[in-house]
Amino acid sequence: MKAVAVASAGALLLAVAMPAAATDWNGGSGDWNTAANWTPADVPDSGGEIAAILDAVADQTITGNATNIRHLEWTQTTDNVTSKLVLDRNFETNIAATTVSNTGTNSNVIVDLNGFRWKLNRTATNTINNIQGLRIEDSGGGGWLESDNIGLHATSSVGPGVEMRSGSGESRSFGSWDPTALIRGTQTRFDINFINGTGLGNVLMDVANQRNFLMENDTEGRVQGDWTITGAGAFIRFGGTGRNLIVNGNWTDTNSNDGLNYSNDAGGSTITFAGDPASPRTVTIGRDLLIDFAVGFQGEAGDIMLGGDLTTSGNTTVLGGSKVNVGLHTLTTGNLDLQDGSELEIGFGSNGQVVVNGTANLDGNLTLSGLGSITDEVILITSSNPLVGEFDNAPNGAMFGSLQLVYNHNGNNLALIPEPSVLGMLALCGVATLRRRRS
Repeated sequence: MKAVAVASAGALLLAVAMPAAATDWNGGSGDWNTAANWTPADVPDSGGEIAAILDAVADQTITGNATNIRHLEWTQTTDNVTSKLVLDRNFETNIAATTVSNTGTNSNVIVDLNGFRWKLNRTATNTINNIQGLRIEDSGGGGWLESDNIGLHATSSVGPGVEMRSGSGESRSFGSWDPTALIRGTQTRFDINFINGTGLGNVLMDVANQRNFLMENDTEGRVQGDWTITGAGAFIRFGGTGRNLIVNGNWTDTNSNDGLNYSNDAGGSTITFAGDPASPRTVTIGRDLLIDFAVGFQGEAGDIMLGGDLTTSGNTTVLGGSKVNVGLHTLTTGNLDLQDGSELEIGFGSNGQVVVNGTANLDGNLTLSGLGSITDEVILITSSNPLVGEFDNAPNGAMFGSLQLVYNHNGNNLALIPEPSVLGMLALCGVATLRRRRS
């Protein structure tokens, strides 16, 4: 009896140690849930089974899927072939690592979410190393790929409108994103350590108290779309010195200044708006920034409009060909560098203004909008130090209606003041009025 028991235990251990056998797709287009399409003729449809889609020699579309399987093994080596899986229900790959290897020239391996969820249980590193040459699409709209971390290999891509959800920890992207695609964190930790390749599409932070520890292992990254923060108390923090996040679209943070400022562990990091947009992007950040702020990047123009007051203890730089429209808001910054060919626009009504807690280097053009019939003195720029330089189209003494532009007025201000002759006329009118009242 003892020997039998030992033998049985050994057999059990052997069975546990043996890897699960894969069920192979027979090739060609067809329905996942038809047993005859698999070898052996058994649909892989449980968490313990492995589905293998082997090299296709001609275009094929597999429709449907299981609710969950152990994992998916997908190989494509033949050139000029498209092999596609179109989901018809939520899909989950459990326990072990899903692998995709697409080495065929001009070949496509595609998962079409078709409005459903693909939950991929794995780490970011494994996702990058084990899934190569995969394209994620969503023809149905409203679907998403969900993983503990999002990792995109340099050979993989995310199509239009696809949503990628990161469950926790770090995400890494080296591949190609359509500008309309979205990456979103679903937990309070939502780190993006690498932003390479084309850069991300859109970024959404809509979880309360969510922290995005950004580019800890990378120096420069791009967001082709919008960065939106709606989660109460959510904020970003750069993970090293000299990081540069380039944003092509709008930046919207609905939080008020709650002490959770955008910060940088080692200093010297920048949010840069560039990408030659067809229309001005709007920047709305209600809390203070502890980082630099730039408009324009290496030949790419930027054109931004403030959607509210913006305050940074860092510096603001506007490159030639780029424009900042303060509108009726206040831009408060460290040093201000308006370079040759740049433009600063300030609106009137409640009166926009620039406050410089440092030195303002002025160049480029000045545009004043909505000036109307204002005749009182107006401070456009106030600086801690004397203003350096002048706007090309607005030298000292330039007239804007009945107001004269004066540099370093009453200290370090750029101001519009009533022209002296107008003041004289107003004084004379006052005297005349006084005399009439006395007579």
